[in-house]
Amino acid sequence: MASLLRALPRLLLREAPRRAMWGRADGCGPGAGAGRGDAGSPTKHEPSLTKSEWQKKLTPEQFYVTREKGTEPPFSGSYLNNEEAGMYHCVCCDSPLFCEAHLGHVFPDGPAPTGQRFCINSVALKFKPKKQ
Repeated sequence: MASLLRALPRLLLREAPRRAMWGRADGCGPGAGAGRGDAGSPTKHEPSLTKSEWQKKLTPEQFYVTREKGTEPPFSGSYLNNEEAGMYHCVCCDSPLFCEAHLGHVFPDGPAPTGQRFCINSVALKFKPKKQ
């Protein structure tokens, strides 16, 4: 998780131009089910689910974080000290990061070059270890 957070600013800067080529997202983000999408996501999305369908699919904590823009207590995530090789996926749509679900918050007090600090909630992620 720590390596993901350190690499995040570079990933976002590198991916931004390519994302503009992709079509409308279909339902992973917090506005899913409300006719809202993002024209910039290269990931595959499930069809929009209703609020009650999301509540059935996700745990209460996952629903709160990914659908209602909630957050976990600081330094409490299950992946906080994960250093295993692998890929993080969205708990909602199983897309490799990054999709349109609310994963955490961005703060303007981070390191150069972006000055942004990303706090990603472990509950919004699934970690898939790299196969040996």
